[in-house]
Amino acid sequence: MCAGGRIVNYLKAVLGDPRHHVVVVGDQAAGTPGRDIPRYGPRGGYVQLDGRRYEIRADVHTLGGYSAHADRSDLIDFVGGMPKTPQKVVLVHV
Repeated sequence: MCAGGRIVNYLKAVLGDPRHHVVVVGDQAAGTPGRDIPRYGPRGGYVQLDGRRYEIRADVHTLGGYSAHADRSDLIDFVGGMPKTPQKVVLVHV
């Protein structure tokens, strides 16, 4: 839902930078940043985090139908199956 904990700090740090990609996995509740980021980000929108407005310049992707609870080998298989393997992957589990 991206509404509390460490993910909020990560989002504050990366959302404004177009070099970053944010991947939202699974269903996100209405009225939460996790729902608003993919909804408004592609249109040059913004999201409210801790009462402050953050512009969304990072690329935003959604993965429906995936569990946010994959294990290590599932995650390695997922990244290895990408057509272009990223140089770096940072995983934040909240």
